[in-house]
Amino acid sequence: MSGPGGDQNSKSDGNEHVALIKAAQTAVRDTTRLTRLFAVLSEPAPLELMLDRVLSTLSELFSADIVALIDPAGSGMFSPLAAIGLPEYMLHLPMSGAESGCVCRAMATRLPIVKENVDRDPAVEPQLRELGVQTAVWTPVIGSHAARGVLILARCLPVPFAGTDVDLLSAMAYRIGLALEQSQRSLQLERIVKAGRKVSSTLNQEALFAETVDMLPTIFGADGAVFVLKDSEGAAQCVARKNIGPEWDFLWTQLAERLFADTNFAGFDPYAASNFGDDAHSLAIKPSGALPVRALLAVPVLLDGRVQGLLAGFRASVAPFGPDTCHMAMLFAAQVSAAMENVSLYRSLQEELAERLRTEDERRKLEDRLQRAEKMEALGTLAGGVAHDLNNVLGVIVGFSELLLYEEYLLDDTKSTVSEILTAGQRAAAIVRDLLTLARRGIQDRKVLNVNDILLKCLNSSEFESVVSDHPHVLVKTDLETQLLNISASSIHLEKSFLNLVLNAAEAMAGGGVLTIRTRNQYLDKPVSGYDAVKEGDYVVLMVSDTGEGIPAGDLKHIFEPFYTRKVMGRSGTGLGLAVVWGTVKDHGGYITVQSEEGKGAAFALYFPVTRAEKMSEQGFVSAAAYTGKGETILVVDDVKEQRDLATALLTKLKYNVSSVATGEEAVDHVKQIQADLLVLDMIMDPGMDGLDTYLKVLEIRPGQKAIIVSGFAETERVARALDSGAGAYVRKPYSLDKLGLAVRKELDKPVRVAESKAAGAKNWSTGKRDHIV
Repeated sequence: MSGPGGDQNSKSDGNEHVALIKAAQTAVRDTTRLTRLFAVLSEPAPLELMLDRVLSTLSELFSADIVALIDPAGSGMFSPLAAIGLPEYMLHLPMSGAESGCVCRAMATRLPIVKENVDRDPAVEPQLRELGVQTAVWTPVIGSHAARGVLILARCLPVPFAGTDVDLLSAMAYRIGLALEQSQRSLQLERIVKAGRKVSSTLNQEALFAETVDMLPTIFGADGAVFVLKDSEGAAQCVARKNIGPEWDFLWTQLAERLFADTNFAGFDPYAASNFGDDAHSLAIKPSGALPVRALLAVPVLLDGRVQGLLAGFRASVAPFGPDTCHMAMLFAAQVSAAMENVSLYRSLQEELAERLRTEDERRKLEDRLQRAEKMEALGTLAGGVAHDLNNVLGVIVGFSELLLYEEYLLDDTKSTVSEILTAGQRAAAIVRDLLTLARRGIQDRKVLNVNDILLKCLNSSEFESVVSDHPHVLVKTDLETQLLNISASSIHLEKSFLNLVLNAAEAMAGGGVLTIRTRNQYLDKPVSGYDAVKEGDYVVLMVSDTGEGIPAGDLKHIFEPFYTRKVMGRSGTGLGLAVVWGTVKDHGGYITVQSEEGKGAAFALYFPVTRAEKMSEQGFVSAAAYTGKGETILVVDDVKEQRDLATALLTKLKYNVSSVATGEEAVDHVKQIQADLLVLDMIMDPGMDGLDTYLKVLEIRPGQKAIIVSGFAETERVARALDSGAGAYVRKPYSLDKLGLAVRKELDKPVRVAESKAAGAKNWSTGKRDHIV
């Protein structure tokens, strides 16, 4: 039976249950609304589309007629970043400029504001009253560091926003602030990258200053910007400004001088002020009149590792610059500093060129030559990196093919096949040599030559006959100086260059014409200006001219660039022909001039410095018996197994006792235990000691140890050091039986060196000179 208060208790319990149920329903509803908003924020989309989706969702969830995200704008105003329910003309008008307005108060206090009877409240923005809004809520949008704007939800019916709605909106506004912060950070980074590219391409100092202050407000959401630098005497000077007049320059120079003396700023820390009016007085800056700046961000500009200026962005609104923006501004300032250094370097280059060349036309030509040299250097880097590994592969093909040809049991058909493989491998090696020529690292074996002899050899070659037969309507004329002086050169590279010029000239005369080949001695008593600037001196000049279609003016400055060709790639040209000519001439210390006119042909003149040395007699055929071994012991050191096996097979074929190891460390250990008559040392071995380090270690153990150096690269400084330290010869891969055999035999036949030969710079006992075999 119920007690006297039983019914009352039951009613109380029932009310509590109803309240709990309502609270649970409210929690579920709020959770559902949060989940829906988070889902929208999580969807990848551009900022504008994401904000439209967010505002549409908020309008639906809170039955709001107007939803607007208000963003700080210039002159202390706030403008809609995105909105639903606002007329088009209101989207471009500031929502508030008064500090007593709801937008400003919510932004400043970071607390939501709820209003009823909006039409009678002067603190409410006039736009909302004009649209007949009855009730509204202003919620600050706060990111990870600072308030980023205000979210407004308004209803035109007198239905107020509940307290739970306001709390929920605060949570949503926080998530919106984080999403907005992330999107704006990504957009800011993208803008900084684009701005960095733009300032880096600016080679005029005044234009750089102007572009910097012009871009800064857009990147960082500032109302204006200033650029201050120290002058030659160390005084601060305003060099550029945006959206503020020159009458305020004194403010920026005073600020700069205060900050330059600040240890934090001098230590590269940015300076940020949320209320610059108060900070200005604390910095002993007393401007006359009201400051046009509320929030300020200044970052140091470095030159030569020291603070030489500042870059500042300012806002007239109450929105401060957050830590992320400070960090981004430092990145932008670093890009500007680098661009200023580029401008300084460029200006120095301009002054130097102007002093040397006197005219703008000559300066342009010098820059063109510099660009061509850089392109050749870039290709040289590529060629140098490829040559070593490619030569290792070609060495196996060429070496073992040559060994097979020595086998008596092979049938003639098989020998013919192997011979074709050998020929193909040798042609591939020639292509590598072409690449090394472009790399300006391929000329090692020079001899005193006569260009006429080289030309006559080429004119009687099968390659030249092929050119003539393929172009039967081309008439070839020669005009060779009878008393032509000698030059120091590589015959292989000259032959290749000459044939490239002849082929190009013939192909330029598809309808027939005259191809003229001339040589002459020429003394230049003053430099010659043209495609290439030729210095004064004695030269042998080789000229190849044609009466073909000529070279268009737009192509003329590119013709020697690697892979630049008007032919069909892979069918009639690779774009390497004239590049090889360029590299060859430059490697010989020479010059090229080109004259061409469309429809009237082209003439190439190659200038080679004269040598007064006498020609040496040609070396005759050397039989295999001259480089056959006598049972001497040889240690092959190479990190590539195929190369070790090849060298071992070749030397074994020549009747040497051969051992091999894979590293320099193993070679040192081997020499400690077993003495070898000769070391065959690969120069490039990675990881571990290279050929030079290995040889120097061996000399400490075995003074006077004989050795030769092998490498797929052209001769380097370390190869030269190894030769100066006592190594007998340098052999470039891919090596053949006779090339390797001659080098080994020649070194073994030399007298034994004395102990002091291990000292750096020791020469060969017999000649006092280094040997080179290419």
